[in-house]
Amino acid sequence: MESGGARRIPERELSQSTHTLEILSMDPQICRICSLDGVQPWDSYISHFESFSDINSWSQCEKAQYLKASLKGDALEIFAELPNTRLDFETLSTALETRFWHAHEGPLFLAQLTMRTREKGESVQQSAQAIRKFVKGANLSLNSAAREDIAFEHFRNALGNIKLQRTVFMSKPRSLAEAVAVAAKTESFQRAQQTHDLKQRGNVRQIVEDAAENKSKSPSMANILQMLQEMKITLVELKDWQQSVKRGQS
Repeated sequence: MESGGARRIPERELSQSTHTLEILSMDPQICRICSLDGVQPWDSYISHFESFSDINSWSQCEKAQYLKASLKGDALEIFAELPNTRLDFETLSTALETRFWHAHEGPLFLAQLTMRTREKGESVQQSAQAIRKFVKGANLSLNSAAREDIAFEHFRNALGNIKLQRTVFMSKPRSLAEAVAVAAKTESFQRAQQTHDLKQRGNVRQIVEDAAENKSKSPSMANILQMLQEMKITLVELKDWQQSVKRGQS
């Protein structure tokens, strides 16, 4: 087959792929990756693959080799149909994504992205993950940088909290991951501050209630006047008694 056309995978190349997978299973320092046969969702598989890539610190060249080694079934056929050139990771992953991502669901993903708001109880990490998925499904023709920009804008708008949105925007994050980190830290601080404020308000309320209770227990001015009047009467009676005693003695 001429260079540039579809090709048949040589036995030697298949043997090399098998050998690569054997190395993966034998080396305790390298986590074993699952095979890609085209049955499982592409977004789930590539997320799984990228996680292993991060753990093992693979280079782009190594990622391409391990991705090729993981292919089987329909996915391997896609690889066989690619031009007979030295494939890099970006080219191979784009071809697999185009084939196994459900293109007819693009408008649905776009609609979900447009209406997406942060759900009650949802963490900023979960919100970002959902938005990234919708962006990826709705914009297959965009490069990774454009997807990242769109995902960031939708993530910031979905936060709902104006102060949180402003903080994330002013931090000028270089990626969605940085934006998520800033949002998570800011939100954690806001919650801690709210807890502190509630505690402070509770202390103030208790002081006011204690003061009101003490005031209610204190005698009023009317009670004081009544007590003085009673004391005056008692003194008059005591004086009269003393005088009567003196008259009796004389």
